[in-house]
Amino acid sequence: MNRTIYLDGALLYQLLLSGYQNLRGYIHYLNEINVFPVSDGDTGNNMVKTYEMGVNELTSSPSFTDVFSSFIQGMLIGSRGNSGSILSQYFLGMYEQLKGKHNVSLSDLCQALRNAYNVAYRAVLQPVEGTMLTVMRESIENTMARINSMDSLEQFMEIFTGELFTSVLNTKNRLDILRSHDVVDSGAAGFYLIFDGIKNGLYSGDTSERHHALFATSSVKSVQSSLTYRYCTEFLLKTKMKFSREFFINLLYEKGDSLIVSVHQDLLKVHIHTDEAQNLLDEFSAYGDYVETKVDDMLMQQELNQFGSHQRKHEGYIILSFAHGDGIIKTFSDLGCDIVFTAPQNYHINAEHFHLFIEKFIHEEIILLPNDESIYHTALSFYPSSQYPKVHIVDSPNIITSYFLLSLMIGTDSVENVMKTFLSYKQSDFFIVKILSITIQQKEYYVGFAADETAIYKTLGDTLRGIANYGKIAPCASIVVFRGQTVREEEAQEVVAFFSNDEERDCVMLDGKQGDFDFIIGAI
Repeated sequence: MNRTIYLDGALLYQLLLSGYQNLRGYIHYLNEINVFPVSDGDTGNNMVKTYEMGVNELTSSPSFTDVFSSFIQGMLIGSRGNSGSILSQYFLGMYEQLKGKHNVSLSDLCQALRNAYNVAYRAVLQPVEGTMLTVMRESIENTMARINSMDSLEQFMEIFTGELFTSVLNTKNRLDILRSHDVVDSGAAGFYLIFDGIKNGLYSGDTSERHHALFATSSVKSVQSSLTYRYCTEFLLKTKMKFSREFFINLLYEKGDSLIVSVHQDLLKVHIHTDEAQNLLDEFSAYGDYVETKVDDMLMQQELNQFGSHQRKHEGYIILSFAHGDGIIKTFSDLGCDIVFTAPQNYHINAEHFHLFIEKFIHEEIILLPNDESIYHTALSFYPSSQYPKVHIVDSPNIITSYFLLSLMIGTDSVENVMKTFLSYKQSDFFIVKILSITIQQKEYYVGFAADETAIYKTLGDTLRGIANYGKIAPCASIVVFRGQTVREEEAQEVVAFFSNDEERDCVMLDGKQGDFDFIIGAI
């Protein structure tokens, strides 16, 4: 066995790369077992991206400090997600203890690993035991009880990674969600993989046997976490003035959870789960200049992660859509959508989100029903038919259009026939569909017609007569009404009775459970 006593810049460079290679090899495994704090299936992506940013900035030097400093700068700038943020803080804690050293002894390393977990714990506002934080702490404390000053770095790493492995296995016994799905904490597993790779790197290519099955073999694709907040928001800010960490925590404390705050020199790093992503970014712009910002829609990531091959409804193609309201989403699913992403009115979708949804199925035939003008035009700009002939973006500006299109596709078999059906009915003169949205506020009924026309009525009866006088419903044979989540039963009955008074017209009332409009009414 090799016997390394000191760690210099050249060896550190080699070991950090070895840790990266090992972590990257298990990215999909880490994504699959990701159930905490939310099952959005991206722990592997986040940890690999965070570590990769450090590796990309590595400087070749005989000095330990020079190499580690370059690595830390990259990690702090590139940290992603809850797991990546904690990981970057851990390595920052190591660096703070070792900076200025040309060579690092085993004793130095042990002190640094202790400081590392303390810094990681301090960065997390509400640490949860049974996660990678626990593993960071337990592994070095248990290792310290087993080594002596004469041990080599190789002997230390054998003991340390063994303690890591044991501690990771124990995470499933400490958190109910891990125990119930028989998996270990994904972040903790990724942390072990890094140091297992670092240990292997000590043997100059003599890779020891990997734990191919790792810590679990069960599938957890059916996990559905309860999200308190929707957006994972992260930013790195170069501050204009010196502020304490506590100052920023006070600003953020009531705006979300999973809060991680770090202040290093003039850099502020924040990770938070919130519903106020854009407002938060606007507020903090007053304190400095953004180096990097990132906002992930955890709900849509989770919805995508839950999709499995057993859910496919069509042979040879997949239908994706965006909608809001649990009842509307269920209706679209029942009518043939494979995945319906939850998107409220005026939902802003960026390029990164869109690519996340589409790229998973990019080699298949995809039919996309946007149900929103903004999403429709964004999709066209990212996926023009000339470059992406398999991505079929349907001009469906609202949920009413998509509802009738999905109803009409029943019985069609191929993607060609579906698109032909959609196109023929869209171009027909009798295909008339409008959203007529009624919102009840202070005993007044606000009606939103097409083309942003609005009207206000005092009673529901007057409202319905005003809609009928609009002139678009009279020649229609079918009417569909999506009922909002706060509508009273007598109101729903009044609407159905009004539109069903013509024997030649069908009226269907569906429980849309939407929260923004009391009724969404469409006709064909």
